[in-house]
Amino acid sequence: MNELDILDKKIENYVHKRMDESERMAFEEELKTNNQLRENIRSLIALVELYNAELFDLKKKLDGTEEELHREKFFDADK
Repeated sequence: MNELDILDKKIENYVHKRMDESERMAFEEELKTNNQLRENIRSLIALVELYNAELFDLKKKLDGTEEELHREKFFDADK
């Protein structure tokens, strides 16, 4: 793995809270001095939040559609 791959993995692990405390503390120290890394983290966190919001909205729509189909007895059509 090259340095960029390692950095990407670190960023991913940090954003998804997959670092133990010592790794997280060391990474956060690096964030204090590395503006580009800090910006990359902010961007990824924003993307993750957007993805989660869109996923939540989609889940709500699917649940609503399923409820409507049950009300219309769509699933009982074969009986």
